[in-house]
Amino acid sequence: MLQSRWLQRSTHPDLIHPQASTRSNSTHSTTMTDGSDTLQRFPELWFDDGNIVFQVGDVQFRLHRGVLASRSSVFKDMLLVRAVNKDEDMVDGCIVIQLHIDAGAAKTFFNAIYYPSSFDPPPGRVPALAILIIAYLSSHYKVRDLRSRALSHLELAFPTTLEAYDGSNCGTLDGLTGFPVYDILTVSKSCVFMDAPWLLPSFYYFLCRQHSLITSIG
Repeated sequence: MLQSRWLQRSTHPDLIHPQASTRSNSTHSTTMTDGSDTLQRFPELWFDDGNIVFQVGDVQFRLHRGVLASRSSVFKDMLLVRAVNKDEDMVDGCIVIQLHIDAGAAKTFFNAIYYPSSFDPPPGRVPALAILIIAYLSSHYKVRDLRSRALSHLELAFPTTLEAYDGSNCGTLDGLTGFPVYDILTVSKSCVFMDAPWLLPSFYYFLCRQHSLITSIG
């Protein structure tokens, strides 16, 4: 299951930590062969005027240093260090930086940075997996506006007071009800990393209610 695979990978710090190691609206990817490797590129995240390439597994994104540095202090520091290191892999004159995260998660995250309409704030409906990915990665890379938007979605689904909880459709993020209990527990652990502990009581209350419902039906 996609949700389970991403959430298990994302909680491992080595998989989210960046190691030192033509624009189009199309969502279809293109492939190219480089030596023995087949690389995948998405036209909407491969800019002809881009000046930095991120590689995630066999997927590459050609983006802009200035855009990323203006949005993220982590990217700003990373790109500053890499700019003075000449012993780097290059693609089309651009330094290649390896990111050790899930490729699908990286695409969702970069789309949110470049195309705000792909990640609308509440009451816009956004798939639960996209919210969780962006909440996690925006916390890690310190993209404050995306983190705030993602947490707004989570707070709407998981209110911080019992009164608000009872008056809401708690846990109704698109796709959330399809998550196995293990994944919800993993998400709750991620709240600690995201420095959002105020969401934990509502997560646990939601789990208790789900367990009670399953028990009563079973």
